[in-house]
Amino acid sequence: MRWQFESPEGPASVEVKGRVRTRNSEGIREALLSGLGIGYAPIWHFSDEIETGRLVILLHDYEPKPEPIHAVYPSRRFVPHKTRVMIDFLEQRFAIDPKVNPHRE
Repeated sequence: MRWQFESPEGPASVEVKGRVRTRNSEGIREALLSGLGIGYAPIWHFSDEIETGRLVILLHDYEPKPEPIHAVYPSRRFVPHKTRVMIDFLEQRFAIDPKVNPHRE
């Protein structure tokens, strides 16, 4: 398991080991909020906890490698209106939220 970062010196990669492993962001969230260690997860999962000081960012100068977010639904032929509306809403919110899109600050 490796964490990929962009640092002031360029790309950085760190091998991590530990007792708890998950690639599920909700699992990472629960582990961090339970005090099980450090994690590598989207910052927008922790907005309130970072603002209140419950969690802290450790590596301010190391930006995690951007990872895509996908909308998964059963068919391209027929997308229910409520699904399309939700996807459009998320696209708009992610585009303007600096916690999700840091280049929009």
